[in-house]
Amino acid sequence: MLAAGDWNMVCDPQDVFGASANTRRFVGSREFEAVQQQRSLVDAWRYLHPGERSFTHCARTAAGSTAARLDRWYVSAQLLPWVVSAGVVVDLPGDHFGVELELVPPSVAAAGLPSGPGRFRLPLHHLSNPSFLASASQCIQQFLQAHPEQPGGARQRWEGLKAELTHHCMAASAAQRRQDAAAHRTLVARLRAAQRALCNRPELPAVQAAYWQALQRLHDHMTAAEAQRADRAGVL
Repeated sequence: MLAAGDWNMVCDPQDVFGASANTRRFVGSREFEAVQQQRSLVDAWRYLHPGERSFTHCARTAAGSTAARLDRWYVSAQLLPWVVSAGVVVDLPGDHFGVELELVPPSVAAAGLPSGPGRFRLPLHHLSNPSFLASASQCIQQFLQAHPEQPGGARQRWEGLKAELTHHCMAASAAQRRQDAAAHRTLVARLRAAQRALCNRPELPAVQAAYWQALQRLHDHMTAAEAQRADRAGVL
């Protein structure tokens, strides 16, 4: 069995701190623990990170910032050998962070079978990028000049051109992804550092302010990136 969601309560004192570190966040925990025992459910993140602190929801109150790990994945005890990783995803929109769970059957893990990259598909927003179109046109022209038409060789030339253009598009897409990902990783790293600081010293106003600032910068970056992609794709 797999169960996940915003449980709106915690069972472990490690999972709540700040202004909400009181009995309010534990309402319903005893009933939930009874269900856990009945169904043999295990908190996947806590199973992999015993003794650590994290949170998926943080809010500002008159008494200060309040944080708790409200969002969790639970797995049946018999599935624990399948659990490879469990984490908190900070770069998602909304007032809660996401939670992720990776399961791999032991037989597949033992075999070491990697998944393939899949077939390449050109991101359509590149077709609205003048720089990309110019480089693709240049790629086509250079290939045609380097491979003059031969009698009976039209199909081979066409297949070669498709392969060359696909390689060019994959390289251009990868370069753009690397550039975007680098900026995104920097902001995520800063937010994770601010999150760790808040876990360690939630009572400090400066630490609270740094967390909210890092969170806002990441959200602003993500909003701008989505708007840019929508504009390139012609989506209103």
